[in-house]
Amino acid sequence: MRKFTLLLLTLSLLIWTVGCDDSPTDTPMPGSSDEEEIFQVLETETDLLPSEFRDNEINGEAIPSGMSDGEIQEEITPMRFGRQVLNRSFHRELELTSDTTATVTLTYGMSGIFHLIGVAEGDTVPVHYEKDFSDEAVRFVYLRKRAPRPSSERRWVLVAVSGTLIETEGGSIEIESINFQSASLDTTITDVLGIINRENIPTFAIGDDVTVTVRTNNLDDDVVAHFRPRHRFRVRLEPQGDGSYTLAWQPRLRGVHHVAFSVLTHGTLHDSEAPYDNMGWGLSYRVVQD
Repeated sequence: MRKFTLLLLTLSLLIWTVGCDDSPTDTPMPGSSDEEEIFQVLETETDLLPSEFRDNEINGEAIPSGMSDGEIQEEITPMRFGRQVLNRSFHRELELTSDTTATVTLTYGMSGIFHLIGVAEGDTVPVHYEKDFSDEAVRFVYLRKRAPRPSSERRWVLVAVSGTLIETEGGSIEIESINFQSASLDTTITDVLGIINRENIPTFAIGDDVTVTVRTNNLDDDVVAHFRPRHRFRVRLEPQGDGSYTLAWQPRLRGVHHVAFSVLTHGTLHDSEAPYDNMGWGLSYRVVQD
């Protein structure tokens, strides 16, 4: 069993990364054709391994001039919020588990400033405040080596992936499950790092009425869905009062897409003195023509 590790450090603004870097510069070890081909496969699988999630509703450069900063003692009603990523790291570890199988562990670090504009209870004047944030994300990719092929075809193919687990160090949130339900599908995911064959990712037809239910260990979290790659937007899930949060949507674009559910503690958005605390699950799904 052999392992190869690579480390890429970059600086970035306004990007919350949970996928594979869109322009990796790491290179395989000299003479290692398997490693080289595996890295090439990762770089071309942009649907299953998206490049990043943009969380740029608000950032340091977008704060309206003249807005006051500081602490709010009362409960905050958040108006706008977003992450400004100042430091980002990307680490790929390749493990050749046999002559024909390989596992790649993708690990991402991201840190910076969490910006929030909110209004204190009983007030109408918005206030901007900042919190430091630092998240780490991990996912697994599984590949298999095929029998000898024509020289124009790659021998290594991506056969399965896990989801992406995103965590704040020392965080208190636990995502217990995510359920997808439509007319043709009812599936619950309880382990985001579990192996999913690429053909078995959640699949919906265009126009399906899909309900997503995220269940956490708190009754008052704030849950946000980030969609990508072809339709970057985010939307808040509705709390049901029992630790579950729901979203109804209709997929419109055919292909393989990715969604990340970010769970923030109540204090992250509603208390200026509470620390940033986040957990996210990133999952791939497929949309087909009915």
